[in-house]
Amino acid sequence: CLRCGTCVDHCPANLQPVSINEAAERLDIALAKSFNADACVECGICKKSCPFGAIIEVSRPCERSCVLGAITAGADRKAKIDFNKCVQCGACRSACPFGAIDERSAIVQVIKEIKAGKQVYALLAPSFVGQLGLKVTPAQVVAALMKAGFAAVKEVAIGADLTACSEAKELMEKVPSEQKYMTSSCCPSFVNMIKKHVPAAESKISQTVSPMVACGRYVKELNPEAVTVFIGPCIAKKAEAYANLDAIDYAMTFEEMSCLLAGADIEADKMHVDEFNSEASLYGISFPVTCGVKSAVVNALGDEGKNLKTHYASGLERCLTEIKQLEDGKLDCEYFEGMACDRGCMD
Repeated sequence: CLRCGTCVDHCPANLQPVSINEAAERLDIALAKSFNADACVECGICKKSCPFGAIIEVSRPCERSCVLGAITAGADRKAKIDFNKCVQCGACRSACPFGAIDERSAIVQVIKEIKAGKQVYALLAPSFVGQLGLKVTPAQVVAALMKAGFAAVKEVAIGADLTACSEAKELMEKVPSEQKYMTSSCCPSFVNMIKKHVPAAESKISQTVSPMVACGRYVKELNPEAVTVFIGPCIAKKAEAYANLDAIDYAMTFEEMSCLLAGADIEADKMHVDEFNSEASLYGISFPVTCGVKSAVVNALGDEGKNLKTHYASGLERCLTEIKQLEDGKLDCEYFEGMACDRGCMD
């Protein structure tokens, strides 16, 4: 810092320093100590106006991680979440190095349900493959959950097949006769992003339920006594589960699943089982990978899907930008698949 005073000239709050001259005489004192810190609103204009790059902005990991600006440091320097902007993606939780942000866990409730002798069904998201290590097979994961006390294990990929068929039918009914385009609805953070940040596009969201909800309702039809527990990679699914209690009783992450197995001294890689035969189609199993949903929808459409104009976006920042472009007519698309996580649920 050369104590030129440019930052002071540009400060919208007119935060005159205690003494620029005094600061210049004591170059060992940081500029931050030469102005009224109590009155500073941390707008960042001084940083932008400084011609020497002497002022740096240090933001918190949770703030940097939220591309939607839902989390900020308040006047008391404590992180605050604006739930009018938050889409429950969990990026701030992953970014926090101190574990200060966490989601609500249902692991204790699930264990109690199992110990009570209830018919607890584990609904495994398609991305469960490889989540316990590349050497652990799908069959071993299923066997480990059964040993932990689950009455049955169902693949949510079955629900993905149901979702693809329903979404394909809805697409043909609405586009282009009723609306120019339709978006996918299986990613709750993506859906919430549209509702909260691009409300003009809310009517374009598919009304088809997600694979999790579809699978939960399918299991409840087979066994009305079933207690359904979704297990997947997504924190946002917990909020979606609360909103669909007719289908899903509890939602857990793969991290919680690992904790449950560890607590029961069950090592999945030590399970001796036969190969696992999936009940779902290749397209249902592929939902969590890049372009997985739109590929399944196009496949469900058959010949009618050959000329369908589709688009894929992953990562909330890109999703937000491109949904706005689509709504403004700057993107030629009839079916838009959006995923909050970069490269889809698998990542």
